[in-house]
Amino acid sequence: MLPRPDPKPNTSPTIKNYYRKFKEDRDPWDEGAPDMADFRQVLMHWGITKKQLPVVRRRLAVKATLFAILAIWGCWYLLTKDSWVSAGIPAIISGSTVAICNGWRAQVLYRERFTYFKDWFLWGWFDWVGKETPIAQAERLKYEGALDHE
Repeated sequence: MLPRPDPKPNTSPTIKNYYRKFKEDRDPWDEGAPDMADFRQVLMHWGITKKQLPVVRRRLAVKATLFAILAIWGCWYLLTKDSWVSAGIPAIISGSTVAICNGWRAQVLYRERFTYFKDWFLWGWFDWVGKETPIAQAERLKYEGALDHE
């Protein structure tokens, strides 16, 4: 009897394999990960050059606006038509999701300062009114406390 060959690793394009690879490449604390405090490294990681920045900003803002209009149209359709499931809900979900994500990217590129999506989504309204977010306040106090103990 011939020896069995070693089984090959599962390389089929399944969702589980894709998610595993996705998580491996996304750890912000890895050695090769960009420093989020250095905006040039963030741009390099996103594949944007300084020359392309105005065009990318404009395109993201236009895309966010168009998808926000799609979400508003979905709300209008949902409220005025009888068959709301066919167009209203998908328009609201897709329009608002894409508008929010592109709005975050555009905000990062306009301010030239990286903010994690969850922080922007949960505490972004603090930036609009000019207040310090609770997360940034806790980090500042921790940093100031560390300086006091030295």
